[in-house]
Amino acid sequence: MKINGSAVADGAAADGAATTATATAATTATAATATATATATETKISKQCFLECILFGLSWTIYCTIQYQCAIVSKLILITMFIYGISYGLLRHFANHQLSLQPKLSSWVVVTSTTDTDADTDATTCTDDNTDAANAEAANAAAKKQKNRQKQKLKKQNAALASEWRSRLLAIINAIILIYGCIYCFMEWSSYIPESEGWVVLTDSLDSLDSDPAEANSFNNLRSNNPVIFYASLFLGYLQWDIIWLIYHRKDSQSTHEIVGTFIHHIIFISISQFVLCGTYFRKPFAWLSLTELSTPFLHIRWLLAATDNKDNYNNLYYYISLLFAITFILTRVIGYGLGLIDIWITGYKYWYNIYGLKYGVIIGLHIGYILNLFWSIKVISALIRAITTKSENSKKSKNSNSKISTNNSKKSN
Repeated sequence: MKINGSAVADGAAADGAATTATATAATTATAATATATATATETKISKQCFLECILFGLSWTIYCTIQYQCAIVSKLILITMFIYGISYGLLRHFANHQLSLQPKLSSWVVVTSTTDTDADTDATTCTDDNTDAANAEAANAAAKKQKNRQKQKLKKQNAALASEWRSRLLAIINAIILIYGCIYCFMEWSSYIPESEGWVVLTDSLDSLDSDPAEANSFNNLRSNNPVIFYASLFLGYLQWDIIWLIYHRKDSQSTHEIVGTFIHHIIFISISQFVLCGTYFRKPFAWLSLTELSTPFLHIRWLLAATDNKDNYNNLYYYISLLFAITFILTRVIGYGLGLIDIWITGYKYWYNIYGLKYGVIIGLHIGYILNLFWSIKVISALIRAITTKSENSKKSKNSNSKISTNNSKKSN
């Protein structure tokens, strides 16, 4: 009996291919399991880090507030933090409610498209007819996991967008409060007699307020008699709440430079505010520092118009808001801030020079803050130039199109 050598060889090759396919499928399954385990572990570690960062930020801000401030100021700071936290929680809770303030947010957030994934899946499942079923099944499973990842990513991005909207809304409220308060802070300048009262006040004038049994009366007295202390406490309470928000949402921002710059800004001004409040220092500079918040509402309204796809609606409102933002930013955060620093060196130098905390802490921090504003002003001016250029080009195009239409209509009438 003759044995066909080629048949034996084909059978052996088929067995080898099947064994290879099985091994490949097993390897793929093992790799998928390992990846899933690693992802779960990474998620668990990430959540733990989030919790640790929040607890650290919260405990640090509360400790500094209680340790270094008098009772009435520390109460006001902590109450402000609590109010902003409750407000944010309510906005989040009622986000999907009928009475929700949150508009429908479109997402200019870059979302990875699933089209390429679908094409890859089709190409994988439609391979050669000799592809083993185990390989096809593993490929389909991998494609499904990829789709699920894309859905989860989109869900996270939408949630990040909604949380940013809530944060920006509260930032607008804080800015309005400070803009209103800076009026009273400027009015207080005339009462700085002698002149040193606007720079260094080494008295226990705030301690008398703590003895008032009615807390509301204490806050009213503080606002009436010490507007700088009152509004600076509100500002510090907002900053301490917002930096905790930044820590929690630090991975949601698309721009690493933006969130790092904001984080540095908050750290600097939290430290400065804690120090100057505990000694009643630099009451005069707080007036022009709080005035810099004048550009903040325009910044966030501009973002809101973009987030709701209303850049081209409301009769070019986005363009005019952007223009107001750029103008107020340059006037207050570049020119006004710069003039304030000059005043610190010319007028206030003789009062703060011998206080080491002011000389090596507050002064350096204020200059770093000004450098941050100069860095941001480059982006603001560039955006302003682009907006004006685009506006002029669009107006020229519309004029040309209108002239062509009128010319055609006149020809037709003739």
